[in-house]
Amino acid sequence: MENNNENKSFTIDCEYKNFTINKVPVGFLRHEPTQVNISVYKKIGWFKRLMIDWCFGLKYYEYGK
Repeated sequence: MENNNENKSFTIDCEYKNFTINKVPVGFLRHEPTQVNISVYKKIGWFKRLMIDWCFGLKYYEYGK
């Protein structure tokens, strides 16, 4: 496992895949009735955002937009 503090991510090497985990959230999901925010670490496509909103009532917001 490498720890790289410059870009705030780290890489996990396993036998089958190489995973990179980004520690900086790119956005959040917001549930308005309960005022709950859930951090999102990978961008979500428009169809998944639509289904998450329709099924669970969570709105997606990106940081910097």
